[in-house]
Amino acid sequence: KQIHYVPDVLVSHYIPDKRIQEEYIKNMAKGIGKSEAVRVGQGTVFDVIGKWFEEFFKIAATAILVILYGMSGKWAKARMLVRFRLWVFGSFIKG
Repeated sequence: KQIHYVPDVLVSHYIPDKRIQEEYIKNMAKGIGKSEAVRVGQGTVFDVIGKWFEEFFKIAATAILVILYGMSGKWAKARMLVRFRLWVFGSFIKG
């Protein structure tokens, strides 16, 4: 087998308009939170503790990204990251 390296290749990817709408993103985030709650709920106490650490790590990472996006003037991206994380976390807590 040969592997080809083409650094200047352009790839086009179609994303339907509905997938970039806030309502779609919100529902996706809430679905992630609910499914994680179900998955972790079927595990051990260590799974639950691990998931909480993972969520706090993701919140911290989101905070860092928000600062970086804010410094770049990309406030819409920063705001959506915060909202996405809150939707996931809120649904995770509610189960």
